[in-house]
Amino acid sequence: MTDARWSEPAPTRRRWSWTDPALRSAVIQIALGIALIWLAWSFFANAQANLARQGIASGFGFLDNSAGFGITQTLIPYSESMSYGRAFLVGLLNTLLVAFLG
Repeated sequence: MTDARWSEPAPTRRRWSWTDPALRSAVIQIALGIALIWLAWSFFANAQANLARQGIASGFGFLDNSAGFGITQTLIPYSESMSYGRAFLVGLLNTLLVAFLG
């Protein structure tokens, strides 16, 4: 009786084809990622160009400007001459108070 041992087949190189789900999903995910990055960049560039064309400044620099309106219910001192940032803080604290009181 002969002892026939089954040898494992030699490892073969993996062939890439569209029928391989791993390759197909990787290519699709990379393509969608690139498309989403391009879409976000184009939205940002378009908004930036439109704001510049109309002379509108973007950013949070306005928070230092004088608000010019009063708020009747305040938990911290506030007057019309204070900044938009202070008005935002007063509004945030008022919202938290109302949420806490229910």
